[in-house]
Amino acid sequence: MPNDMSHPPVAAASPIGQLAARASRYCARADILSRAPDLTVAAAAKALDHLAGLQAALAEERLRQCRNTRADLERIEGQFHPHEAALKAARAALSSALLRARPDPELAFGLVPHGAGSGTGRSQKDDGASGARPAGTTDIAPKAVSACRALLDLDALRPYLTDHALRHAIEAHARATGRHDLRGVAYAALPSGALLPCTVS
Repeated sequence: MPNDMSHPPVAAASPIGQLAARASRYCARADILSRAPDLTVAAAAKALDHLAGLQAALAEERLRQCRNTRADLERIEGQFHPHEAALKAARAALSSALLRARPDPELAFGLVPHGAGSGTGRSQKDDGASGARPAGTTDIAPKAVSACRALLDLDALRPYLTDHALRHAIEAHARATGRHDLRGVAYAALPSGALLPCTVS
């Protein structure tokens, strides 16, 4: 590997200073290599190994320096998490119970018949022109509470699937099946240090 992707002869003043100096050199060298017309696969793979190794070293140093901060953060969060978790569990249990509760003529909470309208709605009937509402009620809108994979209309969801969600599904398919033959996906054999997120168009 070229000398500008090797350890410097003189150590920097601090671990992060040394790593930062190496990162600067590595990135500069990688930029040159990525634009070189005579770049070879071997040179690119070796450079990727160096880059990935340095990134791992930076992450290790970051975690080491953040250890005390993380401990303080965990201690503080530990005081709140049990109460937040208990409230979340109580809300989930009561929300489920609401679906089984006896209907109230003044409130429109509960399961919505499939295909019965869309958009937001009021949780209560308006009281004349004043728009007054029963005390303690809120605006509501239908929310999905369950889904059946076998019946789910994936074509209808296609425009709303994020690139990240699609990448995750593609990777999960490859891990689960060991196959790389999804229609519409291009595959490439890359070294372990490569970082090439799947572009979605």
